Amino acid sequence: MVLTDDLQSLKIACHNCSQRLDMSALAPFSTVNCPNCGTLLTVPQWFSTYLLEDVIKSNNVASTYRALDVKLDREVAIKVLTPELAQDKNLSEIFLREARSTARLNHPGIVSIYLCGEFENRPFLVMQYMQRGGVDEILKTKIQISFADAVKWLYQITRALREAYNEGITHGEITPQNILLDSQNDARIGAFGINRALTMAGVDCGIDEQYCSPESRNDIAVDDYRADVYSLGIVMYEMFTGSLPDDKPKFADARISRVLRRVIPEPLAKLIVQMLNHSSNARPDYQTIIETLKSCRDAKPGENSFWQKIFANK
Repeated sequence: MVLTDDLQSLKIACHNCSQRLDMSALAPFSTVNCPNCGTLLTVPQWFSTYLLEDVIKSNNVASTYRALDVKLDREVAIKVLTPELAQDKNLSEIFLREARSTARLNHPGIVSIYLCGEFENRPFLVMQYMQRGGVDEILKTKIQISFADAVKWLYQITRALREAYNEGITHGEITPQNILLDSQNDARIGAFGINRALTMAGVDCGIDEQYCSPESRNDIAVDDYRADVYSLGIVMYEMFTGSLPDDKPKFADARISRVLRRVIPEPLAKLIVQMLNHSSNARPDYQTIIETLKSCRDAKPGENSFWQKIFANK
């Protein structure tokens, strides 16, 4: 609990016992024990009118924080360009331009952007906070994602990608870490276009080529929804099998198909193989993907032995 929004001081209340504490002299993001109850607390930091409470992730491009919007009393996520990149006005403008572009999108499957701007010469954007983090965090635990959850999340984000495409926006970096989950276990996709645009400007954004389509590995400037379809196919394969597919060209389709048919229905396995076709023209459109996922989501257990197995494990 924040006791003051005076940016010259930092007075909060312990979230466990409500003991009042003055943290003004302490280093941001250091930890301290509450003198009353011993609860370990992280020292926050003011950023404009937001209180940065913890670092969600940080790399050579930007840092993302869990923060408190003091004016509206709500949790948000704030992404801030690194000081090194912020010194380049062109890169700052690219960052803000992509943020504004995404902010136009209003869909339940897209992470909302509330605000973007600059503070102390640091470009930033304020986003919806997704409490459960990214799907990549689940995959790292090696805990198998349930079939029902995987289909639900993929259905939600594919509809979001179609909506963005209808607005003339492609994603460019569909990976498990950009598929985020809220407290209600619903999925939204974030990070539209920013890393692709910065990479085109010469910044090493560490884009994971394992999820890139063959054409975008050779040309990061590819702005085609079919490249996103390929990336989504890789994510789908990983969510259903727990591993990435073998991308060796010879016999790859046969191996991928064989692995998928062991764990998911035939129509869905066939769809993913089509999504991973090295020819972009052979990949399905979003509507086909959505219809297939919907049929899986709405299926009921019956005589089919595969569906009996799936529903027995739900």
